[in-house]
Amino acid sequence: MSGIKPNTTRRMRARALLITWLPVIGLMALMFAFSAQPKHGPPPDAQDVYFSGPMPIFQGNWDAIIKKTSHVAGYGLLALLCLRALRAHRIASREASALAVLIAVTFGLTDELHQSFVAGRHASVLDVGFDYAGAVAAVLVARFITERRESPPSSKTNSPRCEGRAQTNP
Repeated sequence: MSGIKPNTTRRMRARALLITWLPVIGLMALMFAFSAQPKHGPPPDAQDVYFSGPMPIFQGNWDAIIKKTSHVAGYGLLALLCLRALRAHRIASREASALAVLIAVTFGLTDELHQSFVAGRHASVLDVGFDYAGAVAAVLVARFITERRESPPSSKTNSPRCEGRAQTNP
C-alpha cells in the first residue's frame, strides 16, 4: 500500500470532483435562472433600454446583437469550464474537447426547451447555433493555446542542416 488511507483517497477524489465540476454546475444554474425570467413588453415611458425583471431589453437591433453575443460568450465559457473539469480527470484532450462541446450544446438545447415554457420567451434553433459556435470556438482556442504551450520548442535552429548558417528572415 502507498501509505495513503483509502478514506483519504476517497475524500481527495470527492474534493477534486467538487472543485472541477462546481463551476460548471454554478454557471449552468445561473444560465437557467436567467432563461427562467419572463419577458414583458416595454413600459409606456420606455427609453432605449428597459428591464424585464433582471434582464435588460434593448431597443432595435442592439437587443439581438447583445443577446446573441452573450450566447456565444456564455456557452464558450461553459465549454471551457467543462473542458477544464474533464482534463482534470485525465481525459485525453481530443475526447475532452468533444465532450465539453457536447455538454455545452446539450445544455443549450435543454435550456431552449425550458424557455419555451416561460411567459414571453420562445425556443430558438438559432440560439442553439450561437451556443454551438461559442463552445467550438472557445475549445479550439483553448486547445491551440495548450498545444503551443505543451509542445517542445522548434528544433529548426538546432538541426544539423542549419548549423553554421546565419538565420535570415524572408
